[in-house]
Amino acid sequence: MNLPQEAEKTFEELRIAGYEPCADDYKSLMFSYGRCGDFESMGGVLELMRDHEQAIDTTIYNMMLVSYGMAHKYFETSLTLQRMLDAGIAPSIKTMNALTNACPSLLALITMKNTAFIPCSDSLLDEIVNHFSSIEELSIVERVLELGLPPESTVWVGTTWTLNLHNMAMGTAYLMLMLWLKELAFRLKNVSAPDQVGLITGWGKHSELQGDCLVKAMAVAKLSLMQSPFKADRYNKGRLVARGHIIRGWLLSRSQAISEQSQDHRISIVT
Repeated sequence: MNLPQEAEKTFEELRIAGYEPCADDYKSLMFSYGRCGDFESMGGVLELMRDHEQAIDTTIYNMMLVSYGMAHKYFETSLTLQRMLDAGIAPSIKTMNALTNACPSLLALITMKNTAFIPCSDSLLDEIVNHFSSIEELSIVERVLELGLPPESTVWVGTTWTLNLHNMAMGTAYLMLMLWLKELAFRLKNVSAPDQVGLITGWGKHSELQGDCLVKAMAVAKLSLMQSPFKADRYNKGRLVARGHIIRGWLLSRSQAISEQSQDHRISIVT
C-alpha cells in the first residue's frame, strides 16, 4: 500500500513483543521506501539488515536497482550495480531487466520500425550511441553489455545452439539478441556450424491465453529487417529456428557487406 512508515512501526512493535522480522519483511519494507522515492530510508533499512545479520542477496540489490531505475537516478543505479559485483553477488536476468527498464531511450530505439543492427564493430555501443539522448542512460546500457550474455540463457554445445529470451524485459531481450548474433558470427568463423540454431522468444503454449508475446514480436521484427533466415518452429510457436550453415552464410555475408559499405564511405570522405 506504499505505507512504509506504518510498516516500520509494526517492525518495532514486533521486536518489543519478542518477534524478529524475517528477511522477506525487511525486503518488503526496503522496496516500499524505494517505490516511494525515499532512498535515504531505503538505505537505512539496508543498514538495519546488516545490523541484524540478514543476508544481502541478489534480490535486495535488484530491488534497489529497480527503485533507483524508476526514478532515473543513473549514478546511484551504476553505483549499486558495482557494489553488487564487488560483493561477489552474480547478477541475474532480473538485474539486467532493472537496468534496461531505466532507459527510455533504449525502449524508443527498439520501437523504431526501421532500426536493427548486426553488430560488426568491436562494440555494439559504438553502433547505437547516436540513438541516445542521455549519456547517463548510455552508461547504464554499457554496463548491461559488459555483463554479457547470461550463461543460463545460452547453449553452445551439441547439435543445436540456442538463446533463450524467456523472463527478459524488452530492452534486455533486444541487447542480448544483438550480443548473441555478434557471438554467433565470431564462433562460426572458427568452428563448424551446428545442425540448428534456435531462438526461444517465450512460452508459446501460453500465447493463445495471454495474447502475443511482445518480446517475440520484437525479435521477429528485427530479424526480418535483417533479412535473417530464422523461421517459426513448426512444433513450438515461441521458438525461431534455422539451419546452422545457413546462419553462418547469412552472418558472414552481412558482415562483409557492412564492411564494404564502411570502406566505400571512408573512400568517399577522402576523395
